[in-house]
Amino acid sequence: MLGRTAQMLAMCLMTLFLGGKLAMAAPPDGAANGADTVRSELRPYLSSLSVADLDAAVNWYSDVLGFREQRRMNLPEYKLRIGFLERDGFRLELIEFRDSVAYRTMTSKFPEVTDRCKILGYCKLGFAVEDIEKLATELNAKKVRFQQDITRDEDTGETWLTIEDVDGNELQFFEVRSAPKQ
Repeated sequence: MLGRTAQMLAMCLMTLFLGGKLAMAAPPDGAANGADTVRSELRPYLSSLSVADLDAAVNWYSDVLGFREQRRMNLPEYKLRIGFLERDGFRLELIEFRDSVAYRTMTSKFPEVTDRCKILGYCKLGFAVEDIEKLATELNAKKVRFQQDITRDEDTGETWLTIEDVDGNELQFFEVRSAPKQ
């Protein structure tokens, strides 16, 4: 039953919420008729997270990260509620299945799973920010749980931090400074 529910949900979401045109993959020969279209039309649009309590998650993403709730769907026949949030053109879909399983429950049954990324599928969601120090200060003031404090990779020069949302989903923030204006 869960497989059928997931298929129906995916079809529903693809129909209702994919914006713009979907670009097809470039032909194997790399012909210009497909390759340029993929690069110009492909853009991040939506990401989905499974949550235990939709109301709590919507409040957390709104209060902590500044997302705005756009709408909700309630599908009691599937034990499913969905909240659609948006911030700066990025859509975040929060999905509450009443019979979902928490990551912590998985790790208690499978002790060899010591990292969320060892489970196929979602690992973490990443965001770009211009000032990671300022973000860290704001997140600390909101009592957000940090998994990794500000870290700088000496090889790449990237600076990031990682937090958990209200359900333990990993969110990583990368400092990406805008290019100076000419």
